Amino acid sequence: MPRTQVLVAGGGLTGLSAAVFLAWHGVQSVVVERHADLPRRPASRAVNPRTMEVLRQVGLEHAVMRHGDARTKNPMSPCTAVSIAQDRFEGILRDRAEALGAMVCFGTELRSFDASADSVTATVVDDDGEYTVEADGSDDLGFPVLLGRRGRPRWQCRAAARPAPRTAR
Repeated sequence: MPRTQVLVAGGGLTGLSAAVFLAWHGVQSVVVERHADLPRRPASRAVNPRTMEVLRQVGLEHAVMRHGDARTKNPMSPCTAVSIAQDRFEGILRDRAEALGAMVCFGTELRSFDASADSVTATVVDDDGEYTVEADGSDDLGFPVLLGRRGRPRWQCRAAARPAPRTAR
């Protein structure tokens, strides 16, 4: 049975978090983000104890703690709330998503998509032109393929060469 594959539109906190959690659960994903790279957002973000508990499950608690400032510990949680710059947090999420096997494509905009019961075909655009993403899981490639106008595979995205081993949960 083919593995589920997901196209995530948007490479901010929500999209990158989705890619991390999908990859952690064995779901392959491609994140497309229209900006060329992570935007500089030095504004501080509060990450509450419950979110830190969830980040702990996917191996990110210590990375967030290292780059953030711990707040008062909550007696109802094993984790501490953290204040962290949003651009650092997004960078941590991107790195973890890629380490787990997600493909993150900056400078790529989702133009349109067509979904059926068993597949999604999306049109994405980058500086080199327009491409189609086929994410139906029905072929032997086992991962969504970016196809150019002539049908040649094209890989322009930053991606990990292979997934890192998962740490104990």
